[in-house]
Amino acid sequence: MTSKQAYPSDFADKFMLRLPAGMRDRIAEVARANNRSMNSEIVTALARAFPPREPDDAEINPEDWREQEIANILTSMEELFLRLKALRGSKD
Repeated sequence: MTSKQAYPSDFADKFMLRLPAGMRDRIAEVARANNRSMNSEIVTALARAFPPREPDDAEINPEDWREQEIANILTSMEELFLRLKALRGSKD
């Protein structure tokens, strides 16, 4: 029996979301145009709307903040790999 390979996104926070009618299709369309997954497109939009703040000792544990920043970087790297893969595919 083989074990499943763990990806950085496996350790990221997960959140169930209900979307208004038609929004999923609009997100999918924009994600395709940007060579991103729908998840990466949503995370990118949320990151623009809610930019990271410096950790505040009274508000955020600095270790948690660092872990979140690492998760954000890994998500960006995954997005870049998907874009590179799409670009390589379009040249073949």
